[in-house]
Amino acid sequence: MVFAAATSANATPVYYLTTGQSGAQTQIDINHTTTWSLSSSVAFDLGGGNFTMKDGSGTFADIMLSLYLGTDANGTLLQSLTLTDPQFCTLHTGGCQSFNTTPFNFASPASLLANTSYFVALTSSAADQQSVAYFIKGQGATTIQTSGAAPVILEATIGSSVAPVGVPEPLSLTLLGSGLLGLAMARKRTAA
Repeated sequence: MVFAAATSANATPVYYLTTGQSGAQTQIDINHTTTWSLSSSVAFDLGGGNFTMKDGSGTFADIMLSLYLGTDANGTLLQSLTLTDPQFCTLHTGGCQSFNTTPFNFASPASLLANTSYFVALTSSAADQQSVAYFIKGQGATTIQTSGAAPVILEATIGSSVAPVGVPEPLSLTLLGSGLLGLAMARKRTAA
């Protein structure tokens, strides 16, 4: 599916965060989110994202793309788009369980200012289970570009991350508990 950049005779093109097919897949669910921080030396319009994604065989939860002013999700929410899983599958090129392009187009593009920090988050309320989660590929090599046959790349600073959402991994909790137990035992020996 090809999307033309929304332009008029005197307007600038609309740009999209765009991922590719390279790199490992990353799960998106209630405990894991994919985020990008971005800024540019020029003002531009951000229309959303074109992401290489798929969903699990039993996915039914929504997925949301949010744009914030600032360096994290505590900033001012500028735009958001929520897709139900049926909407995701309708927009997705090819079968939902195969990696391919899925457009996340905001209702209207957000006008981003030059030399200003923005934060973009792709989140879902899906359970932390592969069969019901979403997956993204190539998020580490994200570009900002127009849609279409000859995309125009915008030179911008993009940082991306994949992070758990407030829930420590079981191994981290085990290591923390082992460390605390070791400190307690060492303290007991020095007290004796």
